[in-house]
Amino acid sequence: MKTKFKMLLAAATIAVSGFAHAVPVNEFFFSQNAGWLNPITDGDGATYVNPIAFASPFPFTLSMENPTGPLAPANTFGGMRWTDTGGVSSAIHVNTYNNTNSFSSGNMLLGDTDGNGQWNAGEYWAISTLTQENRIITGNFPDPLWVANISANLRIFGDAGHTINAFTDPNHNTLIRFWETLNTQEPGVCASPAPMGSRCDDIYTITLLSLAQQSFPYNGNWYTLTYALFPGNDVLICTSASDPGCDAASAPAPGQIAVYTREGSDSTIHVAMAWQVPEPSMLSLMGLALVGLGFISRRRQTM
Repeated sequence: MKTKFKMLLAAATIAVSGFAHAVPVNEFFFSQNAGWLNPITDGDGATYVNPIAFASPFPFTLSMENPTGPLAPANTFGGMRWTDTGGVSSAIHVNTYNNTNSFSSGNMLLGDTDGNGQWNAGEYWAISTLTQENRIITGNFPDPLWVANISANLRIFGDAGHTINAFTDPNHNTLIRFWETLNTQEPGVCASPAPMGSRCDDIYTITLLSLAQQSFPYNGNWYTLTYALFPGNDVLICTSASDPGCDAASAPAPGQIAVYTREGSDSTIHVAMAWQVPEPSMLSLMGLALVGLGFISRRRQTM
């Protein structure tokens, strides 16, 4: 038994040392193609348009705009638009990027921070942008007004020509809940939190789980993708009450990110992605996990 365990330990050590001593890459390439799924027809029980929004006396209409191309998940659209009886509408659009047209948006924490034109380790490059046309519309606003998924096809490549596939995450859904605030109220008397002080801030929430890390092996090394939200114009991101501009009232529920957009503006928020090579200690833990699995398997066989 001890001999078998030693053999497993040696094998895991060799495997881990092989990963640890492989020369990591210094640049990756990516493409992101995403769009909105129609919450009425997508077949997902968690998504919907609140039926009160379509009832008298202030019925809304919802329309999906700009079907996405063949690289995006099927039946997705570039935007959603909701319109009141007076013809005034608000909308939310998604634009996606690859490594050749991603951008820094003037934010030194986002994009090609060293200016060498390469997506290097630790750099957050934008993969998507959400733009909301936040207009003063009339109606009966149930909370939330709608719940919908953005579905994305993310691919990581080992070459600039996008021919060497390193990682693929197709049909990844991000659930977003949207609150259309009561626009007849003045700043300071909004029924819901309005930390931006407009009349009154609209709100949508994003699940933290949809931004969870992902790891993948490539050419003898493991790499980790991490995701983050970066504010563009006229938007406030609250992950907790301690974030700048946020407080206990505007803090999201556990597991959520709250996004506030200024009334009457076109607000933007960027989803960005970075990669890094895991620390050697993480690889050692992976090796120990392999040993543990082997030990359990061996013990079951001898019971």
